[in-house]
Amino acid sequence: MAEPESLLLNPTSVTSVAQFLYNITSWASRTPNPDTIVNRFEIVCIVHNKNRSPPEHEYLVIETKDTKQDGRVRFFILERTASNEPDTSIVENDNSKKISETIEQMKRLASAVQSSTQSSLESMEEGLKSLSIKDELTLSSVKSADLLSNSLKSVRAPAVDNFLGESYACKHEYCGEMVKFFKPVRLNLFELALLAHVAHVSNPHYAVLNTQCFFYAGLVYAAAERYAGSVDRFDPSISGKDKVFIRGSSLSNKYGRWNSIKVTSDLDNDSPAVIKLVNDFNEKLQSEKRSIKLLERKELKLQDIALVLQQPE
Repeated sequence: MAEPESLLLNPTSVTSVAQFLYNITSWASRTPNPDTIVNRFEIVCIVHNKNRSPPEHEYLVIETKDTKQDGRVRFFILERTASNEPDTSIVENDNSKKISETIEQMKRLASAVQSSTQSSLESMEEGLKSLSIKDELTLSSVKSADLLSNSLKSVRAPAVDNFLGESYACKHEYCGEMVKFFKPVRLNLFELALLAHVAHVSNPHYAVLNTQCFFYAGLVYAAAERYAGSVDRFDPSISGKDKVFIRGSSLSNKYGRWNSIKVTSDLDNDSPAVIKLVNDFNEKLQSEKRSIKLLERKELKLQDIALVLQQPE
């Protein structure tokens, strides 16, 4: 059986948030001073990234510092995907009908906007390659409605929330566009793993129109910032009408958007869902620390027994 340390630090690992948390607590419980493991990996920066290609996946890139190895930098990815297995715990209701009606309304709205700009489309000079901004938005709305309709093969599925080893941070599919970032005042990997786990338990389903990867990444990000605090920076030289200031950075306001459609509400430190998650996390944090202490004492007792058995008669 692999040691918790090797499992935790395996650069190619894909580990559920529950297992990742267990690896840390198990490792800590096997040491004379569990706090040395619990506090070993400091979070340097949390980056909320977005892939540019469909389905515009969003995830967190976590930069840590190993305080026991001369500050060695280690990266982890935290992401949410949907399970391929059907969710048998969900009782059928009229959600599918409501979603279908919403999509049809989107299509009608897009068609109405398209009709209102038909004259401008017809008056375009022959051979003109570029469309007006309004026309681009019109066509984008129609395309988005169709793509959204085609994507809804299932309403909900079990959410799969994983930590990925640092080798994934170098892969092309995880080199997305930075949406926002913050540098915590105080936060360690154990606390972030517990926060991610509590967020998963509170939102165990992947729903295309609400609790998808956009939601999970934004929720964990905002809750981590609320709990840990952030080092604010301000650069007045960066500006632009298509930019938004987030903790001193001036970055594209693309969070929670799928094909330019806003599908997830912005979550900030004062959002009710964020406040509830941090409160639940704080309660769980104390019980987890107590459990580690109990496991430590149990582990030491087992070691004492093993030493006695190994002594010659």
